[in-house]
Amino acid sequence: MALRLDQSHLGYLPIGTSVRVASTVHHATRPNRNKSFFVSQDRDSNHSEAVAGTPSRGRNQWPANLLGVRADI
Repeated sequence: MALRLDQSHLGYLPIGTSVRVASTVHHATRPNRNKSFFVSQDRDSNHSEAVAGTPSRGRNQWPANLLGVRADI
């Protein structure tokens, strides 16, 4: 939970915390059962899109206790 989605929409999205409403045949009202970890291209903190707060264009969050996960991803 330390890496929960930030203002750039990057990080961990826990199970049961989002409702997908893209269907034209079903109106979703309950949270879905997915969990996700969102990353994007690595950017420095002074990158123009990171500074502007552009969604999915900020700084990635990386777990400190999983050495090598950044390189693997």
